[in-house]
Amino acid sequence: MSKLNKLANQAKKAKPASFSEDAIRNFTQKIEETGVVETVATAKIKLNPANDYRERDNDESINSLAEDISRQGLLHNLVVSEKTENGEKTYLLISGERRLRAIRLLIERETEKVKNGQNGDPGRYQTVNCRVVRGLTDRQEMIMLDAANLQTRGGAGDEAATRKAMVRYRENVMAEYGLTAAQVRDIIVDMSPVGFTTVNSNLLIEDNLRAELRNMLDSNEISKKQALGFVKLSQEQQKRVSDAILTLKDTFAKNGENFSDEVKTAVKGFFEATEEKTEKKAEERLQQTEAEIAAKLQQLKAEKAPEARVTVKKAQRDIMLADCEVIRNKIAKLSTTKAVANIRRFDAAAEEESLKISAKIDGIIAQLQQLKNALEGEE
Repeated sequence: MSKLNKLANQAKKAKPASFSEDAIRNFTQKIEETGVVETVATAKIKLNPANDYRERDNDESINSLAEDISRQGLLHNLVVSEKTENGEKTYLLISGERRLRAIRLLIERETEKVKNGQNGDPGRYQTVNCRVVRGLTDRQEMIMLDAANLQTRGGAGDEAATRKAMVRYRENVMAEYGLTAAQVRDIIVDMSPVGFTTVNSNLLIEDNLRAELRNMLDSNEISKKQALGFVKLSQEQQKRVSDAILTLKDTFAKNGENFSDEVKTAVKGFFEATEEKTEKKAEERLQQTEAEIAAKLQQLKAEKAPEARVTVKKAQRDIMLADCEVIRNKIAKLSTTKAVANIRRFDAAAEEESLKISAKIDGIIAQLQQLKNALEGEE
């Protein structure tokens, strides 16, 4: 029977809740020291599908770790849970996915060397020392996985994965050992490289922030400080915030624009509402921000409306055609030299009135006629 199973039985028999808390605290802080060290075939070790940190481990980091293992060997054993499938032993990885992936990469490299007629030794990495744990339930395996990740990865990197690991660890330990949420939170604080404030804020976000706003946090569209501000709002108010922001984002996206300053301004307005000291003032501020967003949407719709674009474009063409006609008449009456001087004066006057004439005169009469024909053809 595994150490974890023994602890589970002891916890059920023990009357003081503190005993089970201390037992689990002691166990989950020493994942890398549990189990019996054995030599295991690398091919029989399976990656854990519940490891949410995998996306962080890019090829560059795995390659760098493989180089280290090649030079120094494996400094820390993997931790695996022994399973039986179709009468054969297999091993589910609990701790050490980056190490296992690096070892597999080294096997591929050594195999490739042999294929190319070079000196290679694939057998060097076909087996690996592991700490093998037996008799775990699925829930206990998950507890160990999350504990290992929180110990080694909980201080930096993918915060979304860390938050998820904290919540899952808490729920599984509460279900398995009957601890309270506060007790498990304190265990997480002890095992994690981060302090109480970070652990508590991560749990607050997971427990109380709407999924839409959590997604914005994970994609860096809102800051963690803003997310913690939104946590103070009711679920209904949070929905109003997320709906307004998503609507504004969607409007810009339809016009081929990215997450814009207007959207960031809206987020800031909602965040400031959460900082109001009374619920009444906060509600008033939320309503004010919603009204500002609604006004912005109306403005965007007006600017982007097809009829508005046609009207503006036609007005611009009419002005240019009128300008061309004036210049053509002047040129018809004046010599070329005087025409050029008059056109320059006309351009200067037009610029003062914010009417920009972009045509360059090259063969004055010919070019103006081409411009006029082009504009009339477009119309």
